[in-house]
Amino acid sequence: MRGGGDALVVLDPNLRPALPVDALAPLLPRVGLLVLGQDESRVLFGESDPARVFAAARAAGVGEVVLKGGPEGAWYAGDSGPEHVPSAAREVRDPVGAGDAFLGGYLAARLSGAAPGAATRLGAELAGRVIATPGDTSGLPAPDVARALLRDALAEEGAARR
Repeated sequence: MRGGGDALVVLDPNLRPALPVDALAPLLPRVGLLVLGQDESRVLFGESDPARVFAAARAAGVGEVVLKGGPEGAWYAGDSGPEHVPSAAREVRDPVGAGDAFLGGYLAARLSGAAPGAATRLGAELAGRVIATPGDTSGLPAPDVARALLRDALAEEGAARR
């Protein structure tokens, strides 16, 4: 993962109507990781198709991109194009906090050495747990369970490399 200098610049645009989208364009070449939803990609790049979003982000100078599709799951840039990870949601009670849970899981995995696929699967798992409960954090796993999920993501990555 790359960023400016020794720091990883992560952008989760969380676009709101009052935020001028033009203000984001100059930031994109400094972004090491862009995590956005398809609704945000339509505003930022005029696209929601994963391959086109990834191409537009690369053209803008972004390093790594993850595209969230809500109930459809998420996409990350694989070696041969966009790779899809289905949603891990089993029940939807409250969608608040799903994006933050996804990004937290993704970052924890990537910063621990996992590749984007395993990181996306961990992010999807945490998002699925959060939306199954009311509130934005009550579905997050206990620390020991979170560590086990991260270990599983890293083990999955190790098995895939063999």
